[in-house]
Amino acid sequence: GTSAVALETGADNPLGAPYMVTTYVPGRALRAADWNPRLATSLAHQIARLHVAFAAGPAPSATPVPSACEQGEELLAWWGTHHPATLSDSRVSALLPAWRRELARLEPAFAGVAVYPLIHGDVVVTNVVLGPDGVPRLIDFEWSGPGDTAKDLALIGGRVTGGPWYLPMTPDEVAAFVTEYSRYSRHTQRPRLAQHTGAADSQHLLERRDAYELLDRLGNLLYCLSRPGEARYGRWADELARSLTARLGG
Repeated sequence: GTSAVALETGADNPLGAPYMVTTYVPGRALRAADWNPRLATSLAHQIARLHVAFAAGPAPSATPVPSACEQGEELLAWWGTHHPATLSDSRVSALLPAWRRELARLEPAFAGVAVYPLIHGDVVVTNVVLGPDGVPRLIDFEWSGPGDTAKDLALIGGRVTGGPWYLPMTPDEVAAFVTEYSRYSRHTQRPRLAQHTGAADSQHLLERRDAYELLDRLGNLLYCLSRPGEARYGRWADELARSLTARLGG
């Protein structure tokens, strides 16, 4: 029943699949030069508003969020099955021991966290449109669904960057972003959201965000390595590998 603004039925396009554009969102793509504390605060509020919208519905599932290590091993198993050559690449194999250790260190933050009814699931730079009013708006809900709200705080950027997807953010900027999201969530008078986002414990929320940064960036590195015939993906793979190496201590 959705009316499309544009419909592409073939697969011969940059997405490599048919797609439908359902809503026009005015604005322009977010750039690193746009990033500042005011915009970070505004984006944190937008993500919280999305989560708040689903806090008013039926009670969230009691299903626990898989731990950081469980998600990491699931990620590696999928790529090992579908694109095994990516895991044997030296840029990946050299990272895996430290990557696993860091996920294990962040594991306790996942204890007692339940799956939330809906998250965006892909809040990368290319899915944020800066409107004429200066307000960031989320687009492309292809990966939305039940999940961990902390994931929506991890993909916009951080210490691990590469390609067109991520904004460089210092640890202090990341902490301020998560704190602002947590503060806004607490003051929306939605206790259920605070309960299931971990907003009452900003430190655990931050640690889960850090884990999703590692999970997402390695997954993206593997994705880039699965497209060996495209020069830009090779360049982005190098950027991600260097950044992950620096984040993991060498």
